[in-house]
Amino acid sequence: MSRRKISSESFSSLGSDCPETSPEEEGECPLSRLCWNGSRRPPGPAGTPVAAAAAAAAASAGARRVPRRRRVNLDSLGESIRRLTAPAPQTIRQTLQRTLQYFEHQVIGYRDAEKNFHNISNRCSYTDCSGNEETEDVSGILQCTANVLGLKFEEMQEKFGEEFFNICFDENERVLRAVGGTLQDFFNGFDALLEHIRTSFGRQATLESPSFLCKELPEGNLMLHYFHPHQIVGFAMMGMIKAAAKKIYRLEVEVEQVTNDKLCSEGTNQGNCSCLTFLIKEHENANITKALPPGTSQSPLDLRVSISTFCRAFPFHLMFDPNMLVLQLGEGLRKQLRCDTHKTLKFQDCFDIVSPKISATFERVLLRLSTPFVIRTKLEDSGSENKDKVRTIIWKGMCVYV
Repeated sequence: MSRRKISSESFSSLGSDCPETSPEEEGECPLSRLCWNGSRRPPGPAGTPVAAAAAAAAASAGARRVPRRRRVNLDSLGESIRRLTAPAPQTIRQTLQRTLQYFEHQVIGYRDAEKNFHNISNRCSYTDCSGNEETEDVSGILQCTANVLGLKFEEMQEKFGEEFFNICFDENERVLRAVGGTLQDFFNGFDALLEHIRTSFGRQATLESPSFLCKELPEGNLMLHYFHPHQIVGFAMMGMIKAAAKKIYRLEVEVEQVTNDKLCSEGTNQGNCSCLTFLIKEHENANITKALPPGTSQSPLDLRVSISTFCRAFPFHLMFDPNMLVLQLGEGLRKQLRCDTHKTLKFQDCFDIVSPKISATFERVLLRLSTPFVIRTKLEDSGSENKDKVRTIIWKGMCVYV
Protein backbone atom coordinates (compact mmCIF):
# COMPACT_ATOMS: atom_id res chain seq x y z
CA MET A 1 0.00 0.00 0.00
CA SER A 2 1.52 3.28 -1.06
CA ARG A 3 1.87 6.03 1.46
CA ARG A 4 0.81 9.35 0.13
CA LYS A 5 0.86 12.55 2.11
CA ILE A 6 -2.31 14.53 1.59
CA SER A 7 -2.32 18.19 2.58
CA SER A 8 -5.16 20.66 2.75
CA GLU A 9 -3.97 21.93 -0.64
CA SER A 10 -5.60 18.84 -2.14
CA PHE A 11 -9.02 19.80 -0.88
CA SER A 12 -9.89 22.81 -2.98
CA SER A 13 -13.46 23.90 -3.37
CA LEU A 14 -15.59 23.30 -6.44
CA GLY A 15 -14.97 25.82 -9.13
CA SER A 16 -11.39 26.36 -8.06
CA ASP A 17 -10.13 25.39 -11.51
CA CYS A 18 -8.35 28.42 -12.83
CA PRO A 19 -7.51 29.74 -16.29
CA GLU A 20 -4.32 28.44 -17.77
CA THR A 21 -1.20 30.53 -17.75
CA SER A 22 1.73 30.37 -20.07
CA PRO A 23 4.70 28.07 -19.34
CA GLU A 24 6.93 31.14 -19.17
CA GLU A 25 4.78 32.53 -16.33
CA GLU A 26 4.65 29.25 -14.45
CA GLY A 27 8.33 28.38 -14.83
CA GLU A 28 7.53 24.91 -16.16
CA CYS A 29 9.70 22.55 -18.15
CA PRO A 30 11.18 24.20 -21.28
CA LEU A 31 9.81 21.33 -23.40
CA SER A 32 6.31 22.48 -22.57
CA ARG A 33 6.94 25.64 -24.57
CA LEU A 34 6.85 23.57 -27.73
CA CYS A 35 3.23 22.74 -27.13
CA TRP A 36 0.91 25.33 -25.63
CA ASN A 37 -2.91 25.46 -25.68
CA GLY A 38 -2.98 22.27 -27.74
CA SER A 39 -1.04 23.66 -30.76
CA ARG A 40 2.64 23.47 -31.67
CA ARG A 41 4.64 26.37 -32.93
CA PRO A 42 4.82 26.38 -36.72
CA PRO A 43 8.11 25.20 -38.19
CA GLY A 44 10.32 27.47 -40.18
CA PRO A 45 12.54 30.48 -39.59
CA ALA A 46 11.36 33.15 -37.22
CA GLY A 47 11.30 35.70 -40.00
CA THR A 48 8.79 33.89 -42.24
CA PRO A 49 5.28 35.40 -42.60
CA VAL A 50 3.67 32.31 -41.10
CA ALA A 51 5.91 32.36 -38.03
CA ALA A 52 5.46 36.13 -37.67
CA ALA A 53 1.67 35.82 -37.83
CA ALA A 54 1.73 33.00 -35.28
CA ALA A 55 3.96 35.05 -33.00
CA ALA A 56 1.60 38.02 -33.24
CA ALA A 57 -1.40 35.81 -32.49
CA ALA A 58 0.41 34.30 -29.50
CA ALA A 59 1.29 37.77 -28.24
CA SER A 60 -2.31 38.97 -28.51
CA ALA A 61 -3.54 35.80 -26.80
CA GLY A 62 -1.02 36.30 -24.01
CA ALA A 63 -2.21 39.86 -23.53
CA ARG A 64 -5.78 38.64 -23.14
CA ARG A 65 -4.81 35.79 -20.84
CA VAL A 66 -6.19 36.15 -17.33
CA PRO A 67 -3.84 35.52 -14.39
CA ARG A 68 -4.33 32.40 -12.35
CA ARG A 69 -7.03 32.68 -9.71
CA ARG A 70 -6.15 31.70 -6.17
CA ARG A 71 -7.38 28.35 -4.94
CA VAL A 72 -9.93 28.25 -2.14
CA ASN A 73 -8.84 25.74 0.50
CA LEU A 74 -7.96 25.68 4.19
CA ASP A 75 -4.50 27.08 3.61
CA SER A 76 -5.64 30.02 1.47
CA LEU A 77 -8.59 30.72 3.79
CA GLY A 78 -6.39 30.71 6.88
CA GLU A 79 -3.70 32.85 5.27
CA SER A 80 -6.27 35.43 4.13
CA ILE A 81 -7.76 35.70 7.63
CA ARG A 82 -4.28 35.91 9.14
CA ARG A 83 -3.50 38.91 6.92
CA LEU A 84 -6.81 40.47 7.93
CA THR A 85 -6.22 40.02 11.67
CA ALA A 86 -2.44 40.59 11.77
CA PRO A 87 -1.64 43.13 9.02
CA ALA A 88 1.88 43.81 7.87
CA PRO A 89 3.34 47.33 8.40
CA GLN A 90 3.27 47.87 4.63
CA THR A 91 -0.49 47.23 4.58
CA ILE A 92 -1.01 49.68 7.43
CA ARG A 93 0.97 52.39 5.66
CA GLN A 94 -0.93 51.79 2.42
CA THR A 95 -4.24 52.03 4.28
CA LEU A 96 -3.22 55.28 5.94
CA GLN A 97 -2.15 56.80 2.64
CA ARG A 98 -5.40 55.78 0.95
CA THR A 99 -7.39 57.32 3.76
CA LEU A 100 -5.52 60.61 3.57
CA GLN A 101 -5.84 60.70 -0.22
CA TYR A 102 -9.60 60.16 0.05
CA PHE A 103 -10.02 63.25 2.21
CA GLU A 104 -7.53 65.30 0.20
CA HIS A 105 -10.25 66.24 -2.29
CA GLN A 106 -12.17 67.98 0.48
CA VAL A 107 -9.48 70.67 0.93
CA ILE A 108 -9.37 71.83 -2.70
CA GLY A 109 -9.99 75.59 -2.73
CA TYR A 110 -8.83 76.10 0.84
CA ARG A 111 -5.15 77.01 0.57
CA ASP A 112 -4.32 77.17 4.25
CA ALA A 113 -6.00 73.89 4.98
CA GLU A 114 -4.42 72.36 1.89
CA LYS A 115 -0.96 73.46 3.01
CA ASN A 116 -1.46 71.97 6.47
CA PHE A 117 -2.87 68.83 4.92
CA HIS A 118 0.23 68.28 2.77
CA ASN A 119 2.36 68.68 5.89
CA ILE A 120 0.41 65.80 7.35
CA SER A 121 0.88 63.84 4.13
CA ASN A 122 4.62 64.40 4.35
CA ARG A 123 4.55 63.12 7.89
CA CYS A 124 2.72 60.02 6.65
CA SER A 125 5.37 59.40 3.99
CA TYR A 126 8.04 59.78 6.66
CA THR A 127 6.58 56.85 8.57
CA ASP A 128 7.40 54.58 5.64
CA CYS A 129 10.88 54.19 7.10
CA SER A 130 9.94 54.24 10.77
CA GLY A 131 9.38 50.52 11.27
CA ASN A 132 6.57 49.49 13.56
CA GLU A 133 6.27 52.88 15.24
CA GLU A 134 3.65 54.09 12.79
CA THR A 135 1.15 51.59 14.21
CA GLU A 136 1.10 53.71 17.36
CA ASP A 137 0.83 56.94 15.38
CA VAL A 138 -2.12 56.13 13.09
CA SER A 139 -4.65 57.50 15.53
CA GLY A 140 -2.61 60.67 16.02
CA ILE A 141 -2.24 61.31 12.28
CA LEU A 142 -5.96 60.83 11.67
CA GLN A 143 -6.83 63.03 14.65
CA CYS A 144 -4.56 65.80 13.34
CA THR A 145 -6.07 65.50 9.86
CA ALA A 146 -9.59 65.62 11.27
CA ASN A 147 -8.75 68.84 13.13
CA VAL A 148 -7.34 70.44 9.97
CA LEU A 149 -10.30 69.50 7.80
CA GLY A 150 -12.93 70.11 10.43
CA LEU A 151 -14.16 66.52 10.26
CA LYS A 152 -15.17 64.08 12.95
CA PHE A 153 -12.43 61.75 14.07
CA GLU A 154 -14.90 58.85 14.08
CA GLU A 155 -15.56 59.46 10.38
CA MET A 156 -11.88 59.15 9.53
CA GLN A 157 -11.49 56.13 11.78
CA GLU A 158 -14.36 54.39 10.00
CA LYS A 159 -12.90 55.26 6.59
CA PHE A 160 -9.54 53.86 7.68
CA GLY A 161 -11.23 50.55 8.54
CA GLU A 162 -13.05 50.45 5.21
CA GLU A 163 -9.85 51.09 3.26
CA PHE A 164 -8.02 48.44 5.25
CA PHE A 165 -10.64 45.82 4.44
CA ASN A 166 -10.75 46.93 0.80
CA ILE A 167 -7.01 46.35 0.43
CA CYS A 168 -7.29 42.84 1.89
CA PHE A 169 -10.43 42.19 -0.16
CA ASP A 170 -8.79 43.25 -3.43
CA GLU A 171 -5.96 40.79 -2.81
CA ASN A 172 -8.12 37.86 -1.69
CA GLU A 173 -11.66 38.55 -2.91
CA ARG A 174 -12.47 35.02 -4.04
CA VAL A 175 -11.11 33.50 -0.84
CA LEU A 176 -12.83 35.91 1.55
CA ARG A 177 -16.19 35.35 -0.16
CA ALA A 178 -15.91 31.66 0.75
CA VAL A 179 -15.39 32.14 4.50
CA GLY A 180 -19.08 32.12 5.45
CA GLY A 181 -22.57 32.26 4.01
CA THR A 182 -23.69 35.06 6.33
CA LEU A 183 -22.02 37.93 8.16
CA GLN A 184 -22.31 35.97 11.41
CA ASP A 185 -20.67 32.89 9.89
CA PHE A 186 -17.96 35.09 8.37
CA PHE A 187 -16.65 36.22 11.76
CA ASN A 188 -17.31 32.92 13.52
CA GLY A 189 -15.14 31.15 10.97
CA PHE A 190 -12.03 33.16 11.88
CA ASP A 191 -10.94 31.14 14.91
CA ALA A 192 -10.91 27.73 13.24
CA LEU A 193 -9.01 29.07 10.21
CA LEU A 194 -6.45 30.86 12.38
CA GLU A 195 -6.02 27.68 14.39
CA HIS A 196 -5.39 25.75 11.17
CA ILE A 197 -2.65 28.18 10.15
CA ARG A 198 -1.03 27.97 13.59
CA THR A 199 -1.13 24.18 13.44
CA SER A 200 0.36 24.19 9.93
CA PHE A 201 3.36 26.16 11.20
CA GLY A 202 3.65 24.13 14.40
CA ARG A 203 2.45 26.94 16.65
CA GLN A 204 0.00 26.81 19.53
CA ALA A 205 -2.66 29.24 20.63
CA THR A 206 -1.48 31.43 23.48
CA LEU A 207 -3.30 33.59 25.98
CA GLU A 208 -2.88 36.54 23.61
CA SER A 209 -4.15 34.79 20.48
CA PRO A 210 -6.99 36.76 18.85
CA SER A 211 -10.46 35.24 18.95
CA PHE A 212 -13.84 36.19 17.51
CA LEU A 213 -17.39 35.29 18.49
CA CYS A 214 -20.48 36.65 16.73
CA LYS A 215 -23.81 35.96 18.44
CA GLU A 216 -27.35 36.63 17.28
CA LEU A 217 -29.46 38.68 19.68
CA PRO A 218 -33.20 38.08 20.20
CA GLU A 219 -34.14 41.17 18.18
CA GLY A 220 -32.17 39.93 15.18
CA ASN A 221 -29.06 42.07 15.62
CA LEU A 222 -25.54 40.69 15.95
CA MET A 223 -23.07 41.06 18.82
CA LEU A 224 -19.42 40.62 17.85
CA HIS A 225 -16.81 39.96 20.55
CA TYR A 226 -13.16 40.44 19.59
CA PHE A 227 -10.81 39.04 22.25
CA HIS A 228 -7.15 40.09 22.49
CA PRO A 229 -7.46 42.55 19.62
CA HIS A 230 -4.57 43.65 17.44
CA GLN A 231 -4.00 47.37 17.99
CA ILE A 232 -4.64 48.47 14.42
CA VAL A 233 -7.34 45.88 13.68
CA GLY A 234 -9.26 46.89 16.79
CA PHE A 235 -8.97 50.54 15.79
CA ALA A 236 -10.27 49.74 12.29
CA MET A 237 -12.91 47.19 13.28
CA MET A 238 -16.02 49.36 12.87
CA GLY A 239 -15.14 50.27 9.30
CA MET A 240 -14.09 46.69 8.57
CA ILE A 241 -17.47 45.34 9.65
CA LYS A 242 -19.34 47.80 7.44
CA ALA A 243 -17.09 47.09 4.45
CA ALA A 244 -17.38 43.31 4.87
CA ALA A 245 -21.17 43.49 5.10
CA LYS A 246 -21.41 45.70 2.01
CA LYS A 247 -18.86 44.05 -0.27
CA ILE A 248 -19.52 40.39 0.50
CA TYR A 249 -23.18 40.28 1.58
CA ARG A 250 -24.55 43.53 0.09
CA LEU A 251 -25.83 44.71 3.45
CA GLU A 252 -25.93 48.21 4.88
CA VAL A 253 -25.30 47.97 8.60
CA GLU A 254 -24.80 50.29 11.54
CA VAL A 255 -22.00 49.42 13.96
CA GLU A 256 -21.77 50.60 17.54
CA GLN A 257 -18.93 49.78 19.89
CA VAL A 258 -20.18 48.61 23.27
CA THR A 259 -18.41 50.12 26.28
CA ASN A 260 -16.82 48.06 29.01
CA ASP A 261 -19.56 49.04 31.43
CA LYS A 262 -22.23 47.47 29.24
CA LEU A 263 -20.04 44.44 28.70
CA CYS A 264 -19.61 43.87 32.43
CA SER A 265 -23.29 44.36 33.09
CA GLU A 266 -24.11 41.63 30.59
CA GLY A 267 -21.76 39.22 32.33
CA THR A 268 -19.63 38.67 29.26
CA ASN A 269 -16.40 40.11 30.59
CA GLN A 270 -13.41 37.87 30.02
CA GLY A 271 -11.71 38.78 33.26
CA ASN A 272 -8.21 40.05 32.76
CA CYS A 273 -8.18 39.65 28.97
CA SER A 274 -9.04 42.58 26.73
CA CYS A 275 -12.16 42.44 24.60
CA LEU A 276 -13.84 44.75 22.11
CA THR A 277 -17.57 44.32 21.53
CA PHE A 278 -19.59 45.66 18.60
CA LEU A 279 -23.34 45.80 18.09
CA ILE A 280 -24.28 45.28 14.43
CA LYS A 281 -27.69 46.47 13.21
CA GLU A 282 -29.05 45.95 9.71
CA HIS A 283 -30.73 48.95 8.05
CA GLU A 284 -33.65 47.33 6.27
CA ASN A 285 -34.23 44.27 8.45
CA ALA A 286 -32.75 41.98 5.83
CA ASN A 287 -31.48 38.56 6.79
CA ILE A 288 -28.00 38.97 8.27
CA THR A 289 -28.28 35.54 9.86
CA LYS A 290 -29.53 32.24 8.55
CA ALA A 291 -33.18 31.40 8.95
CA LEU A 292 -33.48 28.84 11.70
CA PRO A 293 -35.11 25.50 10.83
CA PRO A 294 -38.50 24.69 12.38
CA GLY A 295 -38.45 23.31 15.90
CA THR A 296 -37.94 19.59 16.38
CA SER A 297 -39.18 17.26 19.05
CA GLN A 298 -37.30 17.12 22.35
CA SER A 299 -38.79 13.83 23.43
CA PRO A 300 -36.28 10.96 23.80
CA LEU A 301 -38.85 8.60 22.23
CA ASP A 302 -38.56 10.49 18.94
CA LEU A 303 -34.81 10.03 18.62
CA ARG A 304 -33.74 8.38 15.39
CA VAL A 305 -30.64 6.99 17.14
CA SER A 306 -30.65 5.68 20.70
CA ILE A 307 -28.35 7.23 23.28
CA SER A 308 -26.34 4.01 23.66
CA THR A 309 -25.81 3.81 19.89
CA PHE A 310 -24.80 7.47 19.76
CA CYS A 311 -22.24 6.95 22.54
CA ARG A 312 -20.71 4.01 20.65
CA ALA A 313 -20.71 5.87 17.33
CA PHE A 314 -19.02 8.93 18.91
CA PRO A 315 -16.81 7.42 21.62
CA PHE A 316 -15.01 10.67 22.54
CA HIS A 317 -17.85 13.14 22.95
CA LEU A 318 -19.22 14.63 26.16
CA MET A 319 -22.18 16.75 27.17
CA PHE A 320 -22.52 18.98 30.21
CA ASP A 321 -25.16 21.33 31.59
CA PRO A 322 -24.87 24.99 32.73
CA ASN A 323 -23.70 23.76 36.15
CA MET A 324 -20.83 21.91 34.42
CA LEU A 325 -22.27 18.54 35.44
CA VAL A 326 -21.44 15.82 32.93
CA LEU A 327 -24.66 14.51 31.35
CA GLN A 328 -23.31 12.11 28.75
CA LEU A 329 -20.01 10.48 27.83
CA GLY A 330 -18.87 8.51 24.82
CA GLU A 331 -17.84 4.91 25.41
CA GLY A 332 -14.16 5.68 24.86
CA LEU A 333 -14.09 8.40 27.49
CA ARG A 334 -16.18 6.33 29.88
CA LYS A 335 -13.72 3.43 29.71
CA GLN A 336 -10.74 5.73 30.05
CA LEU A 337 -12.15 7.50 33.09
CA ARG A 338 -13.53 4.27 34.56
CA CYS A 339 -16.57 6.20 35.72
CA ASP A 340 -19.41 4.89 37.80
CA THR A 341 -22.57 5.26 35.71
CA HIS A 342 -24.60 6.14 38.79
CA LYS A 343 -22.18 8.80 40.02
CA THR A 344 -22.65 12.48 39.29
CA LEU A 345 -19.51 13.84 37.67
CA LYS A 346 -18.33 17.42 37.46
CA PHE A 347 -16.44 18.61 34.41
CA GLN A 348 -13.71 20.18 36.55
CA ASP A 349 -13.07 16.88 38.34
CA CYS A 350 -12.53 14.91 35.15
CA PHE A 351 -11.18 17.30 32.51
CA ASP A 352 -8.87 20.27 31.98
CA ILE A 353 -9.27 22.84 29.20
CA VAL A 354 -5.84 23.11 27.60
CA SER A 355 -6.86 25.61 24.94
CA PRO A 356 -8.23 28.27 24.86
CA LYS A 357 -6.84 29.51 28.16
CA ILE A 358 -10.13 29.98 30.01
CA SER A 359 -11.62 28.79 33.26
CA ALA A 360 -13.97 25.83 33.07
CA THR A 361 -17.28 27.66 33.43
CA PHE A 362 -20.34 27.48 31.21
CA GLU A 363 -20.28 31.23 30.46
CA ARG A 364 -16.64 31.13 29.35
CA VAL A 365 -17.31 28.17 27.07
CA LEU A 366 -20.28 29.94 25.44
CA LEU A 367 -18.06 32.90 24.63
CA ARG A 368 -15.64 30.66 22.72
CA LEU A 369 -17.99 28.43 20.74
CA SER A 370 -16.21 29.34 17.51
CA THR A 371 -12.82 28.39 18.96
CA PRO A 372 -11.36 24.87 18.63
CA PHE A 373 -11.07 23.34 22.11
CA VAL A 374 -8.26 21.09 23.35
CA ILE A 375 -9.36 19.09 26.40
CA ARG A 376 -7.31 16.73 28.56
CA THR A 377 -8.50 14.05 30.98
CA LYS A 378 -7.45 14.15 34.60
CA LEU A 379 -5.93 11.23 36.44
CA GLU A 380 -7.65 9.97 39.56
CA ASP A 381 -6.00 10.61 42.91
CA SER A 382 -4.89 7.07 43.44
CA GLY A 383 -1.65 5.17 43.82
CA SER A 384 1.25 5.67 41.44
CA GLU A 385 0.91 2.11 40.13
CA ASN A 386 -2.58 2.79 38.80
CA LYS A 387 -1.50 6.13 37.32
CA ASP A 388 1.15 4.42 35.25
CA LYS A 389 -1.43 2.10 33.74
CA VAL A 390 -3.95 4.81 32.90
CA ARG A 391 -3.10 7.08 29.99
CA THR A 392 -4.09 10.72 29.74
CA ILE A 393 -6.23 11.51 26.70
CA ILE A 394 -5.91 14.84 24.90
CA TRP A 395 -8.43 15.49 22.14
CA LYS A 396 -9.47 18.43 20.02
CA GLY A 397 -12.91 19.47 18.83
CA MET A 398 -15.64 22.08 18.77
CA CYS A 399 -18.19 22.92 21.44
CA VAL A 400 -21.79 23.18 20.24
CA TYR A 401 -24.62 24.74 22.24
CA VAL A 402 -27.77 22.58 22.10
